[in-house]
Amino acid sequence: GNLYLTEKQHGAEFSDYDLHMVRVLATEAGIAIGNARLYEAARQREHWIDGSVAVTTALLSGGDADEALSVVAEHARRLADSAAGIVLLPAGEGGLEIVAVSSDDPSSSLGVIIPARSTVVTKLLAGEAVFIDDSATDSRMITRLADRFGPSMMLPLHSGGRVLGALATPRSRGARPFTETERTLAIQFASQAALALMMAEAQRDRERLAVYEDRDRIARD
Repeated sequence: GNLYLTEKQHGAEFSDYDLHMVRVLATEAGIAIGNARLYEAARQREHWIDGSVAVTTALLSGGDADEALSVVAEHARRLADSAAGIVLLPAGEGGLEIVAVSSDDPSSSLGVIIPARSTVVTKLLAGEAVFIDDSATDSRMITRLADRFGPSMMLPLHSGGRVLGALATPRSRGARPFTETERTLAIQFASQAALALMMAEAQRDRERLAVYEDRDRIARD
């Protein structure tokens, strides 16, 4: 940034000493601002990492698939400080369907399908993140839901080369845009959430298989 001084008291001119002291002050202020930014970035990283751990723990502690998706949506909303956390899964004919929502009015969004013709869907299913400055005015947003939102992060839920779906964290209209740090951390969170969802799915499959094996054993006995 810059430090500006306009007029000295009583109309006197700035001396060499004044200039020297201002330079010292500006240097110290720059260091303080830099340290504050580093601290804030570290705090944000810790915040998102804690959220990823909480999601993984919650998903692997049991529960059905719908509950798992709701956990991801809820944590994403809180971590991103967004108006909503939205999980989308592949729908028929190549689109994405909203299957889990954490917001003040989740029922208005559930079941909405973003059609395959959307360039956003194409990118998400290809494993690419999409960042929107203003959802309400961006031509790529083709659903009625976009009218109420501003800045938005739309992230692929992919792990091990497999795209499970997508995660959206839109903020309200007029809200501050997402920073580069927030975007990076959100992408990492989405990848971790996708891995946790896959692990939870595999765990449920193993549990179902164990039940079937027990039934077969009991039937044989």
